[in-house]
Amino acid sequence: FIGLSIHYCEKLLNGFSQSLPMSETIPISRLICLTVASFAPFFATMIESDQSALLEKTHRVIGLAVLAIASSITNLPELIVASTLVNTRYDIRGAMRAPGGEDHCGCIALMRIVKAGEELAKCSLECASRISNTDIIVTY
Repeated sequence: FIGLSIHYCEKLLNGFSQSLPMSETIPISRLICLTVASFAPFFATMIESDQSALLEKTHRVIGLAVLAIASSITNLPELIVASTLVNTRYDIRGAMRAPGGEDHCGCIALMRIVKAGEELAKCSLECASRISNTDIIVTY
């Protein structure tokens, strides 16, 4: 799981730096955002335990994920197609949209990181900062 997460985060960041078309970056971005949002409590537990043999890889995946999410928010549009909503704020499947459109998956993932705990929120920023200063991934 952690190895795949690192792979997809790196693939997305490299895709943005190479200006790949949205048809290639959107699916990877959505996968990363949904994974981070879903596994935020797991990441928080891993960080708080501080005993895990996977702690270094957990730090790497969290840092890469934050960089990938930030790049997704910067490079991908919030809505891909025109809304089919007329008089309601609810989509066909019951998903609620904010007044300006649906929430960006990246924003939801970041919100879940923060809500999972203060330690994870701090760690995610520290890990992203550490990676962006040392890795050869060009995202901007």
